[in-house]
Amino acid sequence: MKKYKIHEAAEILGISPSAIRHYEQKGFIRPEKDPENGYRLFGDDDLYKLWTVAYHRAIDMGLSDISDLKRGTSLSELSASIAGFRRKSRAAYEAAVRDLEICDFYDRYIDRARRLNDAPAVTPPRRVYLFPAEDLMRRADSFPACTFGTFFDGEREEKYSVVFEEDLALLPAELRESCVDKRLLDGFVSVVVKSAGFFDVSDAVAAGFSRAEAAGFEVSVPCYVFYLLSAGSFDAPERYNEVLMTLKGRR
Repeated sequence: MKKYKIHEAAEILGISPSAIRHYEQKGFIRPEKDPENGYRLFGDDDLYKLWTVAYHRAIDMGLSDISDLKRGTSLSELSASIAGFRRKSRAAYEAAVRDLEICDFYDRYIDRARRLNDAPAVTPPRRVYLFPAEDLMRRADSFPACTFGTFFDGEREEKYSVVFEEDLALLPAELRESCVDKRLLDGFVSVVVKSAGFFDVSDAVAAGFSRAEAAGFEVSVPCYVFYLLSAGSFDAPERYNEVLMTLKGRR
C-alpha cells in the first residue's frame, strides 16, 4: 500500500500540513512514522479520515461535533449527532439573519442621512411606535430597532424611544409591550439637518424651519426630531437628525 508524506497528503486533500497536524493532535488519525527519520506516513485509511474531517469542516461543523459524529456506533447515535449540529446551525443561521436585518436597518438610516442636501419635501405617511425614553435605550437587545425622538409643540418637549414601523420586527416581542403610543405621521415636511458636537433639539428645529420656509413651505408646530446617526469620532461627532414639521401650506 502506498504511503504519503505530509505535504503529499496535504496536496491530495487540498488542506494545509498544519491542519493535518492539528487533526492528528485531536486524535482523528494516528499515522505511521518512518523508522529511519520519524516522518509521518499516511495511508489510504488516513486520507479517508482526513477527507471526512475536512469535508465536515467545510460545512462549518466544529471538531467536537465531528468527533461526536464519528464516535457514534449506531444510526440512532448518528442521528443524535446530526440533530445537535442542526440546533447549532439553526442558531447560527438565525444570528446571521438578524445581522443582515441590522445591516438593512443601518442602510435605511444612512439613506435618510444622505438627504442632508436634499430640498425639504412632504413625506409619505409613516407610522411610529413610541416608548418611554429610557426603557429601550437601557436594553442592549432593543438595538438597533429604536432611536431617539423628541416631540415639540412649541412649549414643551416630550422625549421618546422611537421605533419606525418597518423596524418593529427587530424589537423582541416582550419589549413591544411597553409601547405607550403609536402615531401615523401624515402631512409633515421633512428635512435632514446636521449638527457638530452636543445635540440641541431647539437648534435642529430652528434649522429645519429655516430651510423649509426658504423652500416655500409654511410650517408650524407640532414637530418631531428623530436622531438618525452620528459620523466622526466620539470626541468630534457629527449628528444627523430628521426634522418633521407640520405642513400648513405652500407659498
